[in-house]
Amino acid sequence: IGYEVQSDADSDNPPVVVITNPSDEASFKTGETIDFTGIVSDVEDAEETLDIVWVSSIDGVLSTDAADSDGELGFSTADLSPGEQTITLTVTDSDGNTATDTVVLVIADNAAPSPPDVEIVPDPAYTSDDLFAILVSPAVDPDGDTLTYTYTWQLDGTVYTEGGGTAIPSEATLKGQEWCVTVVASDGALTS
Repeated sequence: IGYEVQSDADSDNPPVVVITNPSDEASFKTGETIDFTGIVSDVEDAEETLDIVWVSSIDGVLSTDAADSDGELGFSTADLSPGEQTITLTVTDSDGNTATDTVVLVIADNAAPSPPDVEIVPDPAYTSDDLFAILVSPAVDPDGDTLTYTYTWQLDGTVYTEGGGTAIPSEATLKGQEWCVTVVASDGALTS
């Protein structure tokens, strides 16, 4: 009886691939940024030399970025079309062996929130008055998403401050200045 021992170097093993994010059956809204990550390995080839292709059943090729030397790979996109999509990660080694992993995602239509109605009080304002941006009518999101607001204050046509500030202290105002505020509502993916 004869027995021949083969080394791994003589083998023609396929690569291994796992999608680590997002999870199967995850749901997102159009315009929402989705982070895709995975891990690949191969007995014969270095991980960074493997051919990588992420493909959407609706949108086609999403990424061909290589893995790093630890086999980790990923990319982000906010451009997936609405619908149920199968995302396939395919890895090919130098011998032409392939491995795949898939996840199914649901991308739902997302509607932008309505613009809020805002006014500055007091009106008229004096140099001893703090200025306040008051939401007369808050934005409404047709999807029921939670909204956040960004306030951009302008002084004489130039941006003075941007962010969550709803007030300008009286110390920042002088007679004859023109103050404006723009309020933008966001549902995390789309803005008013």
